Amino acid sequence: MKRLDFGYYPSEFESQDEQREFYRLLRQGWQQWKNKRFDEALDTFTIMEKRWPNSPQVLGWLGTVHEDLGHLERAIEYLEQTVRVSPLSELASISLFHVLRKAGEAFQDYSYWDRSIAEAERFIHLLGRPSVQYGLILKDLRGELTDDEVRRHMEEYDELLGEGRDDGVP
Repeated sequence: MKRLDFGYYPSEFESQDEQREFYRLLRQGWQQWKNKRFDEALDTFTIMEKRWPNSPQVLGWLGTVHEDLGHLERAIEYLEQTVRVSPLSELASISLFHVLRKAGEAFQDYSYWDRSIAEAERFIHLLGRPSVQYGLILKDLRGELTDDEVRRHMEEYDELLGEGRDDGVP
């Protein structure tokens, strides 16, 4: 079974001080984002990107913040980078999927929707087994789930994520 890769690990830092600084800034950016101070969060994560340009956590957060600021093209660019550096991250893949769907609606350009389906298929193929979350998303898109079923499955999935979640913030 393939290991899911969510980001930097302690062995990838040159020192414990560097590791502490990484997680201090990550927490700071997350708090700013959580409090809807998106411009401040963007500044924090941009500073981090200069120091850790290949961190999937930093790239993913930059994508998330750009999405919240309405910069959908920039969000897509960052989430595509995240998927490239961490191809087995379901969080990165699903985030990219949703931003592509959102861009398709916003720009009335269905090629974004085609790209979202291609991303789902890429992830499922790479993982080598069905993904629970993508399975539900694709069933919903095909109209095979009622709204109540979608809500129930999302609540169950959120509960599971809460137990062993790795969203990049310790």
